[in-house]
Amino acid sequence: MTQMVTQTVNGNRYRRQPASTIPQPIQRPAFNDTWLAKAGEFIERQVEQAKPEQEREYWERMTPEALLRDQIEKCRREDDRWFRHLYWKRWERYDRIVEQRGKRYLGCRWANYETNTPEQLAVFNGLRVWCETLPTRIKHGENLILVGPCGTGKDHLLTCVVREAILLHDFRCEWTTGPELFKRWRNEFDGGTKLDPGDSQFAGRYGGLDSILCISDPVQPGGTLTQYQSERMYALVDKRWSQGVSTFLTVNASGRDDLEQRLGVAIVDRLADRATTFACNWPSYRKPLGKVSR
Repeated sequence: MTQMVTQTVNGNRYRRQPASTIPQPIQRPAFNDTWLAKAGEFIERQVEQAKPEQEREYWERMTPEALLRDQIEKCRREDDRWFRHLYWKRWERYDRIVEQRGKRYLGCRWANYETNTPEQLAVFNGLRVWCETLPTRIKHGENLILVGPCGTGKDHLLTCVVREAILLHDFRCEWTTGPELFKRWRNEFDGGTKLDPGDSQFAGRYGGLDSILCISDPVQPGGTLTQYQSERMYALVDKRWSQGVSTFLTVNASGRDDLEQRLGVAIVDRLADRATTFACNWPSYRKPLGKVSR
């Protein structure tokens, strides 16, 4: 029997095995041997119970190895069918959401996002690290805010985050823009005339508490919200903040002060609570048109 060694750590005495002692492996029956034996017993019962001659001949020819191989292939086919069904539904949701935002975002990936400046690389890496704990952050109702000038790829980055949230973690998500929100609100204010079937489900789509709400450009660059827009935006943000559900935002602003001036202090205060903000302050990737030669 191995001699135990007494060790004192922080005034407490512990008994342990010497460092050179190799513990004995746990003796467990091999998986193949166990299931091969069970398969053999199953085949014997089938031979005894088989009534038609053809069925008896089938089981007499069957070997335990062949039976297990057939069962494994059957389980794999069922798992593959379940896997394809599950992720097909997720892909359908993702395609629908991104197509509503714009077909040009269907090709947005982490791999094709170009980082040309140190600031851009820092935000890109920080957002990738942020997404590693995405389920925990969504569970605790954390928000995500991407601020910066036009053309810095904020919506490209947000598309990558939405893609992970839906395809990897099966979260429900809706994505809208400021102009689309205001159009729906004006439509309700003017008597509820429906522009499309989704208008009557506004509260369920954008106020639903089981989904992530993404808002791109809640206010136009250089502009501010009207009193009516501010009231409606505050009601939407306050509802989600009160219930602890996540809101992702991309906005053309230079920082917190500029954001408060455009959206209002109360709205930004609720969005910034339990939020991670990334400042996308680098030149626009959009190139101006050159002079037209005559």
